[in-house]
Amino acid sequence: EAHPGQSWPVDSLFGFESLQIHDRLYGTAYFAPTFAKWVKAVESTKDPKTGLHVSFLHLDGRPRDVPRGCALSWSLAVLPRLDPTLAAAQWALYKQHFFSCAAGVCLVREWPPGVDRPADVDSGPVVNGMGMSATAFALAAARANGDADTAAALERLGESFGSPVVTDAGKRYLD
Repeated sequence: EAHPGQSWPVDSLFGFESLQIHDRLYGTAYFAPTFAKWVKAVESTKDPKTGLHVSFLHLDGRPRDVPRGCALSWSLAVLPRLDPTLAAAQWALYKQHFFSCAAGVCLVREWPPGVDRPADVDSGPVVNGMGMSATAFALAAARANGDADTAAALERLGESFGSPVVTDAGKRYLD
């Protein structure tokens, strides 16, 4: 449970990273068996249409929602440090099903193709199905997954929408 009665798999990743660091520093063995249970749960509940991890689970492990961009972008920013092989597979599927790249910039869907929902507190604004949080967090995910081309395309989008101004104090963006 990440919150009483509720479970979002992405929320566990930061705890797993903490366990991994603890094991490395203190010679303990908490990370591997605990993380293996998480991997089994998320792999057994993957979305059948995309093969991606779902964003929300019932406490008994059943899928409660579809994959979503904001959760996948967060997850894929951390997962490469925990399981590079799993991260690479999920990153490839994420790009295939959620990314729209053209003219040197990329946008990321909030919901899988065929799912049309309004924006919520996690997604931030959603414009024509493209999630602003999913797109912004995807930059960290692209970098973590070693995808320099996608990272550069996401940076270009951020630069164009952020309206940067360079002064003696450094680069600033519009609020």
